[in-house]
Amino acid sequence: MHQANDRDPQIPLALAPVVAGITPMNDFRPRSDTVTRGRATYNVLTHQATPEWTQTTSTLELAPDDFAVQYDVNPLYNAGVTGAGITIGVIGDSNIDPSLVAAYRSLFHLPANPINVILAGNDPGITGSYGEAYLDVEEAGAIAPGATVNFYTAQDTFVQQGTALAALREVDDDVASVLSASYGVCEQTLGAAGNQFWNAVWEQAAAQGQTTLVSTGDYGAAGCDDIQAEVGNQVEYGIAVNGIASTPWNIAVGGTDFYYSDYNGAFAALDAQIASYWNQTITTLPSTSLLAPIPEHPWNSSFGLNVIDRGNYNPSSPLVYAGAGGASGCTSGAGSSGAYTACTGGYAKPGWQTGAGVPADGARDLPDVSLFAAAGSNESAYPFCIETTDCIVSNNDTTVTETGGTSSSTPAMAGILALVNQKYGRQGQANTVLYALAAQHPSAFHDIAVGSNVMPCVPASPNCVLSTLNDNTNGFYTLGKYYATPGYDLATGLGSIDANLLLQFWSALTSPPTTTTLTIAPVSFVHGTSVAVSVAVSGSGGTPTGTVALLTTATPSTNAGAGALTLQNGQASSNITTFPGGQYQVSARYSGDSRFAPSTSAAVALNVSAEA
Repeated sequence: MHQANDRDPQIPLALAPVVAGITPMNDFRPRSDTVTRGRATYNVLTHQATPEWTQTTSTLELAPDDFAVQYDVNPLYNAGVTGAGITIGVIGDSNIDPSLVAAYRSLFHLPANPINVILAGNDPGITGSYGEAYLDVEEAGAIAPGATVNFYTAQDTFVQQGTALAALREVDDDVASVLSASYGVCEQTLGAAGNQFWNAVWEQAAAQGQTTLVSTGDYGAAGCDDIQAEVGNQVEYGIAVNGIASTPWNIAVGGTDFYYSDYNGAFAALDAQIASYWNQTITTLPSTSLLAPIPEHPWNSSFGLNVIDRGNYNPSSPLVYAGAGGASGCTSGAGSSGAYTACTGGYAKPGWQTGAGVPADGARDLPDVSLFAAAGSNESAYPFCIETTDCIVSNNDTTVTETGGTSSSTPAMAGILALVNQKYGRQGQANTVLYALAAQHPSAFHDIAVGSNVMPCVPASPNCVLSTLNDNTNGFYTLGKYYATPGYDLATGLGSIDANLLLQFWSALTSPPTTTTLTIAPVSFVHGTSVAVSVAVSGSGGTPTGTVALLTTATPSTNAGAGALTLQNGQASSNITTFPGGQYQVSARYSGDSRFAPSTSAAVALNVSAEA
């Protein structure tokens, strides 16, 4: 049972100049992109606890030290690149107990670095989304242990989502240079206002130099489904993508799982292969159990090439998950007062989304990159402290909660971007670098070319077909999208990353410098006056594309961003009535694109006097 407006809202004419749009006036809420496998008990003296936590069920946990081996982060830590001086912003709609986060950091021997909880509305208290909140702040802080983590949260109102309020606050504050969001609503459900809202928020963030990472979701190509909220173990709403992640202004993060090529071979050979990657000798905390990076394939609990089911789909499995991907296809359509009943378009393909394997579909494709997100299909998951009794050692025993989902891979990638920020400064829409790096320095990525994110589906539901392929989907009704291929693919994007090489090559791209100029007329005016603003960006050998942010030094700093302008032929102009009062400087920051480097204009001094 849900409640929503039954017609389009109307904005009074006097407010039209300062209202960009109205977010959905309903009680549909974004879902958390996390999968909890369960809790586990460990003895810290007799079991490997960092990163393996060997149990009787042989679950091998990817704890922080193991993650550093899998994605080659240790050389960065050894060089002092830990995220120091960088702030990561995480959004949620539940509050948390910072002492539990501190217990997680203590258990895994991370430096003490308290998080900041920032209320962007009423205090939500501890809600059903508390697990999402804990794993997001713990994982981001684990991968960038020197970074400051700001957790923005707010209570849902009847017509507004707490996550939307939190996102607005972290962008308006412009304190965090890296943002992480692990929630999903498909483009169809968001409708006109919802898609416009998230597009505008992430565009402002990118223009200000903030890098936003959003989870693609946990249901393969079925972005409108939520297995945890439905009866059965099949998707039924057809092909769709997460609208919070599909904008051109954010990095969309998908999910992988470990791939053991002997997954369906003789048990002795499989055990030997697993032992070649994991040191299962009993040791004490802290320890690193992962010996070398493990090959990956798309996370897929149903049709994945998985150890746990030997690659055979079990129709009676109660829950099915897969890393999400696909093409944007429903940012406009019929039924604009709420969810779309028919789709007529999606986000166009951004100029930076090019390279081997990128579909020539004219659409924004997801994901951009992927990291480990599994929850046990190949006997591995992430360990987090989520329940009040987790990570408290008593008589050498403790408990953790085993978790996966793109909710885990997203804050992990946010941690890696914090390392990039420490070394190279703010990046804005960092996809402009990632896709160029994949073309110029492919060794910075782990290309994934085996497996799929195919999901089982309800017969006769949209896009559902009977598979006749010669693989483990044969004979089952599937939403037959998407398979991993060399280069970019809609199952894992560019693949996963080698963090050390990523930072090594980050500044090695050939990016012509740019020059940004800003003109404002008049520069002295009464508050609320319409002011003409013009921006031009030039570069050598071509025309820069992308967006330009107007940044002010007005106080207070909240809402210091004065807006974002999209370039057309290297230029943009607008009449603006929202400059704040006072005397301050305004500059224009070009965020760069896949070819041209960012630049900032000379400052223009404004004198905005009070209205009568």
